[in-house]
Amino acid sequence: MLSLTTMNKWLTLLLLTLLYIPVYSQSETTYIPYVAYWEVGDEYNFSVSKVKEQWKEDNRIKLDSSTYNAQFKVLQATDSSYLISWTFENQLPPELNLPESLKEQIAGFTNMQVSYETDELGTFVGVQNWEEISLKTQALFNEVIKLTQDVPDSDISNEKLEAAMAPFISIYSSKEGIERLVLGELQYFHYPMGAEFAVKDTLHYQDLLPNMFGGTPIRGDARIYFEEVDLENSTSLMIQQMTLNPEDTKNTLLDVFKRMNLEENEIEKALANSEFNITDINKYEFYFYPCVPIKIETKRTSIINIDSEKGKRIDRTIIKLID
Repeated sequence: MLSLTTMNKWLTLLLLTLLYIPVYSQSETTYIPYVAYWEVGDEYNFSVSKVKEQWKEDNRIKLDSSTYNAQFKVLQATDSSYLISWTFENQLPPELNLPESLKEQIAGFTNMQVSYETDELGTFVGVQNWEEISLKTQALFNEVIKLTQDVPDSDISNEKLEAAMAPFISIYSSKEGIERLVLGELQYFHYPMGAEFAVKDTLHYQDLLPNMFGGTPIRGDARIYFEEVDLENSTSLMIQQMTLNPEDTKNTLLDVFKRMNLEENEIEKALANSEFNITDINKYEFYFYPCVPIKIETKRTSIINIDSEKGKRIDRTIIKLID
């Protein structure tokens, strides 16, 4: 006998199908619904890799990479929601430029277990234990400041480090900040869930990206299309491309620099003739039944020319299902 949860989902899909009968008959359009079919006890393991590259002029001056494992586990399932456990290793912001010796000393502070809720379709709703994560992360930042004092010949003063950390501490102190920055991979994980997309069409839309530091959201012109669909094996490869609004990006950076206590006149002078070009290309390869990622690849390319100095940065995240 079908459970009530499963029956509700089938009714949802049946309703969607009935609504699109005229479309099918006229244009033979196929739609892919991303609906979660999970059960209590389901476990999926993933590897999460992050790569950051930075160029000054035409010279690559930075290459940072990290890989860690994460576990997705279904704790509860009701007619209207799922409760999920996501266990992973927290990554400190690379902008802090912490030495490797210090990173090793704080390794024990970075293990995190997140409990969060979705709706019955798998759409992300919110983190339940965000206050616990916030306290643990602030303890991590305090440990970094404490250990920095003991680093011999350190060129990082406590004042500079605290100023650099201030915007990030602000992010980690709120539920929204933790969900967007600390748990960024979860946003990719659940991105298509609760929606359906036409296989042969390209969807154009304007997105609003939440400002991590508060304030006005950043606009982005985006499109979504499918590169591959295998109905027999319930797999799909969906591409999302987006270009961020340059003026919104500039205003956000200006706000961040102010929060870091940098000289306002110098910032405004440098940004006056600056150029920003930030683009995203994200690839979502899924088992759309039972709605589990096979591989998600995100790539953000940031070309930023400030005060006649050319710079480029590429940020990649790869989330891969481990068999």
